[in-house]
Amino acid sequence: MADRQASSWPRKRKAQVYTNLHRFCEPNAAWCSFCSKSISGEETFLHDTEARKVLRACPREQPQDISGPLKRRRLGAHTIQVKVRYGDFTTLTRQITVEEPLTEAGDIYRLGCSLLGRERLVSCPLRLLGLGVASLREPAGQQLVLL
Repeated sequence: MADRQASSWPRKRKAQVYTNLHRFCEPNAAWCSFCSKSISGEETFLHDTEARKVLRACPREQPQDISGPLKRRRLGAHTIQVKVRYGDFTTLTRQITVEEPLTEAGDIYRLGCSLLGRERLVSCPLRLLGLGVASLREPAGQQLVLL
């Protein structure tokens, strides 16, 4: 029954449920071991789709939902991951790790699309498309620009 209820929730609600573990942390703690170690969002389609308009919209919306919690927690992501599920329920995930932590939605979007294209994951209709970040850490201080 819980699965049926969760599948009827809007996508933003699902992402919120998965990232709400931070509420159990001490209010002043910037990071603790009980906090979520990744943030992700995914879109499950009612019917398998290969409509480019629909598939392009998901990776554009998901980074916004991921970037917000990262910025609020003052964290950066070192790993970007994509997840696809096909009509036969075959599920593939791919990830890339970067040296500099990412917090901006545009950077997360570009790397996610790069992974999808490089691995040719959208070669047939999809049932699910997801994007996530992991290896969350506080970013090191940024170098100031000298004028």
